Amino acid sequence: MRIITGCVRATNLQWLPVLSNVAPPEIRRHLSTVKLLQKINKLVNLPVYTDINCAPSKRLRSRNPIWSKENSFDTMEDMWKQQWEKGNAKNRHLISDPNQRVPGFDYPRALWTNLNRI
Repeated sequence: MRIITGCVRATNLQWLPVLSNVAPPEIRRHLSTVKLLQKINKLVNLPVYTDINCAPSKRLRSRNPIWSKENSFDTMEDMWKQQWEKGNAKNRHLISDPNQRVPGFDYPRALWTNLNRI
């Protein structure tokens, strides 16, 4: 995901998910964790069920075990939009909804490379 624009200068990390139209990794990880926990809670006969539901309390504040994740029912699009609105990316006002593809997304890479060198 790092080589998106073909520019000489590096693309800002906050813009990479928007330009590639792929949700940020922390949102994808969070949603997959929530999905996994929901699946474990449905299947009571799994050995991991007791490990998750009868888990010990956190001993250190810095630790965030998997069972401490909140069961959010937000969609990936909503979470991404909230994160984008709260973020501090440069020229953030140019994109109102990060879920939509940017204009020119379907252009070939060679054209994008030439445009970015101007």
